[in-house]
Amino acid sequence: FATASDLIAVDDLDEILSRITARAALEVRATRYLLAVRVNADGQLHCHHKGFEEGVEEYVEELLGRDPSEHPESWLVVPVRSHRREYGRLLALREPGQSFYPQERAVFEVYGRYAASALDSASALVEAKERGDQANALLSLARALAAAGTSNEIARRLADAVPLVVDCDRVGDR
Repeated sequence: FATASDLIAVDDLDEILSRITARAALEVRATRYLLAVRVNADGQLHCHHKGFEEGVEEYVEELLGRDPSEHPESWLVVPVRSHRREYGRLLALREPGQSFYPQERAVFEVYGRYAASALDSASALVEAKERGDQANALLSLARALAAAGTSNEIARRLADAVPLVVDCDRVGDR
């Protein structure tokens, strides 16, 4: 219950990812931990780790590039997956030749689902904020167009509002 409440109590995405990684270290004893997730299905890969000095990129490639059953026994890999979607994977890593008990796997799998639930909430908040920003931009555009009198004025106001609505870098009014 402490784990669930700790993960759900935060709204900031980076803080949630950091807490997931830190909490993983409390759930299963290992020397290193790695979380690699995409909050949006086509979005940026977010990686948080604990216990790595270097070489994290290689571990991320291995973690995401292989089927979890193909990893060595010293790797405990679980999906970070909810009923909504799969976000990525979570890794607990021991020294070569060491392995994990089935009970540790079961606990870590439950933890992966907890982490996914926290990411479900975080991604829903991010999505709601984006939609709210778009709705505000469209309302501002409607107000600006309603107050415009000439074609040139409408074009200028439209050009000013478009970047807020469609998330672009430049717009021309000619």
